[in-house]
Amino acid sequence: KSKYESQGTPSTGLPAGTSSQTLVPASQRNGRLTSLAGSLRNKHLNEDTIFAALRDFAINQCEDGENYFVVEEAKLKDLSHRMVTKYTAEPLPPLITIGKTPAPALARLNLVRGDTVKAEKITWLWTGKIPVGKLTLFVGHPGIGKGLCTTDIAARLTTGKDFPDSANTFPASEVIICSSEDDAGDTLKPRLMAAGADDTKWFIIPNEDKVFSLDTDLPALKAELQEHPAVRLVIIDPVMNHCGQTNGYKEQDLRRVLTPLGKLAQEFKIAVIVVTHFNKKSDAEMIARVGGAMALVGCVRSAWSFTESRDEEGVRLMLPMKSNLSASDKGIQYEIDTTDILIEGDKVEMARIKWGVESHEKASSALASFNEPKVTKVTNAMGWLASYLSDGTAHHVGTMTKTAELSGHNKVILDKAYKKLSGMKTAQKADGWYWQLPFKPDPIEPIEPATQVGPEVGIPETKETL
Repeated sequence: KSKYESQGTPSTGLPAGTSSQTLVPASQRNGRLTSLAGSLRNKHLNEDTIFAALRDFAINQCEDGENYFVVEEAKLKDLSHRMVTKYTAEPLPPLITIGKTPAPALARLNLVRGDTVKAEKITWLWTGKIPVGKLTLFVGHPGIGKGLCTTDIAARLTTGKDFPDSANTFPASEVIICSSEDDAGDTLKPRLMAAGADDTKWFIIPNEDKVFSLDTDLPALKAELQEHPAVRLVIIDPVMNHCGQTNGYKEQDLRRVLTPLGKLAQEFKIAVIVVTHFNKKSDAEMIARVGGAMALVGCVRSAWSFTESRDEEGVRLMLPMKSNLSASDKGIQYEIDTTDILIEGDKVEMARIKWGVESHEKASSALASFNEPKVTKVTNAMGWLASYLSDGTAHHVGTMTKTAELSGHNKVILDKAYKKLSGMKTAQKADGWYWQLPFKPDPIEPIEPATQVGPEVGIPETKETL
């Protein structure tokens, strides 16, 4: 309806309060009619409706309206036709097919009794970490290796290779990757090559014409899944770049696009990994550190944080942040390694993931320490080693290692500490290897955890205990 139909009086269609003294003069009539026709066109009304509105306006709003309409009816029909056929209306906002339009009220709830529900086992893509038919969230600071981890997982699926801590129960499968930040040719493919992927089994959604958007393009994704039934995983990285016109920072808006995505995962029995970053709220609880609305955590069934180890330099952690489907609280360590691949006949060094042992560190404590000064095991070992070698002479490594172990420093950590102290090239003698610093350092005291007075006077408690 035009505003005259919706706001005017039933008898004349005039806006409330309009009288003959405010009728549009003949000198302004054509301009006002053309303006009204354009406004109605932008409301996507059809030709007949626009003509009816122009007729009512001419008769009821303009001076000598009845006579004008009799004479100029054909012109008004022509104006209505031209507005619809010649000019392009402003585009409608993108439609979200699920959740935007309220569903009709239910006549009955049609309750389902518990004994008629069939219990089903969870199917895992990566046991305990990535469920099939559900959404999984990967979240971490930029540069922490999330993208390398997703490409490693993708590569394992394309070849049927086992996961680092569990078997891959699927045959070689296909993967769809949606990435708006990494270039396909110089980043994604080299990473997948370094991870050992089968190039015939992974696909990239191109971004040349239009960036894939969850609010408009899920039907297109569904069509691809129907055409490629061997797809087992879809990766969307970063998910906030693929929300289209949806405001990813508004709870209900984000749910309107994630819920249909989850239903798609369930329908085609695929896993979907959505990737995002932590925000800058360093003083907030961990779940509030996830970039975007809280729905990003609420809609997924499994969420994993990626951060650095506080204790071991170069070691990074994939830790459980939320799991509705697994009782396990185990994470896994990883490091960023490199390997050589061939590109255009030349050897190129490319990063890849080297998985480590399981980790029982809590994601909240690991993230809380991310911005704090890192007092690592290597740092403490450097202090111990500098004191041990402070006399400037060479010391037997075997004897030194046994002494170091009594102070809690193992051989691996000791090796890293020695390199950081710029230790001289080790010398081998008849009775073994010797270490020596190229200078006589001032002793560095090992850094101990901060303490504070406990609830009872004189009883110190570490922050970790508190």
